[in-house]
Amino acid sequence: MDGPGEGSRIRLFVALGLPACVLEALISWQRSSVSPLAGVRAIAPDALHVTLCFLGTREVAEVDGIARACSVLAGASVADLRLGSPVWLPSTRRPQVLAVHVIDALDAALGDAQAKLARSLAAIGAYEPERRRFLPHVSVGRVRRGTAVAAAGGGRPALEPPPAVRFDGSRVTLFRSWLGNGPARYEALHSVLLGPS
Repeated sequence: MDGPGEGSRIRLFVALGLPACVLEALISWQRSSVSPLAGVRAIAPDALHVTLCFLGTREVAEVDGIARACSVLAGASVADLRLGSPVWLPSTRRPQVLAVHVIDALDAALGDAQAKLARSLAAIGAYEPERRRFLPHVSVGRVRRGTAVAAAGGGRPALEPPPAVRFDGSRVTLFRSWLGNGPARYEALHSVLLGPS
């Protein structure tokens, strides 16, 4: 699992995968709306996902237990999601990320799945639930370091939303995040299939 020179600690997160129709819509929207923004780098297609729980740096020996904890979502229904409006994060200070909100038709299934996963991971000591409310989103652009993103006349650029593509969640994956030498790269370590809608 470790590459040359790697230690026993790795960065992990769990994310909801996106179907091809959603990826295509986001990639097209990135070309038209994100790429023209000065100081914002579009995130690569293979890195588009909805983060459910960011675990941070963990021991390699914990991976099997974390994978088992993720299995609490096996067969869960996470259906009738859609792409929403763009949002700059964080919202209260200089933004670092441009994201697209993911809307749950009943504002429940995805949030419930995230909470269930968080409890399962917290129970084995692999995750400390965040105090802020879960905001389902796909990060689509990163603000380059030292860049202040602003529209003419001040404020943040207002962007047209991407197409409101509807989709069902089909897979949750435990990823390893590789840092250094450019944008982060993600390696899938374990996947859990969700249930039918």
